[in-house]
Amino acid sequence: MAQSPRFGELFGEIQGFIGEDVLVAHNAGFDIEVFEAALEVSGLDSPGLSCLCSVRLSRANYQLASHALPKAAAEAGYQLTQHHYALDDARASAAVVCDIAARRNVGTTHRLFQESGIAARTMESWQGPRARESRATRQVRGMAHLFDARLPAPQPRHMPDLMRWQDEGKNLPPSSVADPAHPLFAQQLTFTGNLAIPRAEAKELVAALGAATASRVTAGTTLLVVGDGFEAGSSASRSSPFRCAAARRARRCAGSETVSGCG
Repeated sequence: MAQSPRFGELFGEIQGFIGEDVLVAHNAGFDIEVFEAALEVSGLDSPGLSCLCSVRLSRANYQLASHALPKAAAEAGYQLTQHHYALDDARASAAVVCDIAARRNVGTTHRLFQESGIAARTMESWQGPRARESRATRQVRGMAHLFDARLPAPQPRHMPDLMRWQDEGKNLPPSSVADPAHPLFAQQLTFTGNLAIPRAEAKELVAALGAATASRVTAGTTLLVVGDGFEAGSSASRSSPFRCAAARRARRCAGSETVSGCG
């Protein structure tokens, strides 16, 4: 890795390869944020890439307990044997889109996503140094030694809490037409840890079901959703004795439980 080309050296080629094609990814928000941070740290202009999300398309069309890429790909008839390998994941995501397009008899990608009520995730365009960098980039500026392949890797216990990198997303008002009988109706949720879907998308889902969300535990929190990577002694749990006391009063559940409950 230490001898490999850096992102800034390759992005011109990457952009030329993309051209006018439609980008699709399983959890598009993550991919757009990676491009965003990589452009920022490389000092490059942003072309304003857009990406459609196959996990949202899966959720809108498949009836699955989990819409993780291996499960969605299997529903589409594609066996993903090397998950997290870039080319294999890309083929699996494409298989999901093509299968759903065939089931719905839709001929274009944009029309397929439009009919499923899914908008593209678009990265902001900029030229020159960005006025305000993304949160992930601001945090990583002080951690360069952790990502330098020429230096010894630190022990895992000395690694920072990278779960803080997640984009919180907006706290949306609860839907006025939500079903009062749904178990999330009138709840106030706070998410912590790593969820199966982007946190911003989780907030959209629960708001549609009549729940309110907050970016941190408050006195009004009734449900604390705990994802992977959260530890009771982490900085998040130590951030405020008041919030910790509120969290103990709130009902706790696993992130997968809430995502499943959102359908």
